Formats: sequence, structure tokens, C-alpha cells
Amino acid sequence: MKITFSFKQLLCVSIAMSCFIAGPVLADPPSDWSGPYVGGFAGGNWSDFGSHPGSAEPSGTDAGFLGGGDIGNNWQFNHLVLGAEGDFSKLDNNGGSNGIKFTEDWQSTLRGRVGYSIDRLLPYVTGGLAMTDTVAKVSGVGSEENVKPGYALGGGVDAMLAGNWFARVEYLHTDVPSDTSTIGNTPVSGGSGNDAIRVGVNYRF
Repeated sequence: MKITFSFKQLLCVSIAMSCFIAGPVLADPPSDWSGPYVGGFAGGNWSDFGSHPGSAEPSGTDAGFLGGGDIGNNWQFNHLVLGAEGDFSKLDNNGGSNGIKFTEDWQSTLRGRVGYSIDRLLPYVTGGLAMTDTVAKVSGVGSEENVKPGYALGGGVDAMLAGNWFARVEYLHTDVPSDTSTIGNTPVSGGSGNDAIRVGVNYRF
């Protein structure tokens, strides 16, 4: 049995988690988040595949695990923290029926971040470009693979651990634009919206 959540439900959960983790206490001076970092993450991903009249298309929802790594850098101005981050995720998203299948195998994002240092915590918002590898398949006919550009939006909280290590809880919505591929004589339209909750650990240099 698959469990699905709407975008609004996931966003509310993410905001509630951020508020619970961050708490009400502000520190002066703020903790230092500046410098480069690298790390890894794992989590859950929920996909909603669209429907497109006039073509054979995958539809429905899918849920699964994801995992990957990230690299980034922060620049700090008192409590304000600006950052840039790139990541790569291995996906296993599948949609389709009646011999039509649409899969998303991996995704990479390049995003900006804006955060506010609160004691040893850094709540932030993030947004930027998402590139998703997609494969459209028609059973017994063939397949076509594309890397589609879309957008990524989300937010989360970083929390300092011992030494230069910090942990992260993050919500990220990514959009995979719809387009149409013709495989044999069958037009196949594919696209999706993905909502992910990711938990990670990073090391700051």
C-alpha cells in the first residue's frame, strides 16, 4: 500500500519541524557557519505524475527512498547566512500503465540559500535549478532518455554537532516539466512534481 501526501501537507510538516528544532532562543554573537562543506543525505520522495490529453501518458503517484551527496559554501554577515549548494540524488520514481512507463533515475540541483543563525541552528530557505534524468518507455517498442531542467524550492534547518560536523533536516520540492516523446508511433508525455524530506550530515572545512 502506497502512502501519499499533498504538497501543502509536506510543506506544513517541514515548517513545523523547523520551528520545533529552532526554538525561540537567539544568541548574540551568532555561531559561525562560513566556509565550504561536503556531506551526504537520505530520505523519502513522493512523486505525482501528470495527465496529458491526446497522448499515451504515465499518471498516478509513487513513493520511494532517495540518497545522495551535496557540496556547498556559506558566507556569513552577522546573523545572516548566504549560501550556494549543489547536490546529486539517486531516484527510483516510476509511473505508467498499459505498456507505457515513465521513470526518473537521478536528479541534480544547483541552489542558493538564505538562512539566519540562531545559536547553533541555521533555519533557511533555498531555491534554484533542478536537472532530472527521465526515461519514457513503450513496452515492446523502445525508449527515450532525456535530462529535463526544472526548478527546486524548499527549506530546512542545519544544526551544529561536535567539531566541524553539522546535521540537516530539509524539505525540497522539484518540478519536472512535461514534454512529449514519440516512440514508434506512440506519443508519450511525461512530467512530475516531486516532494522530498531529506536528513543529512555534513562536514564544514
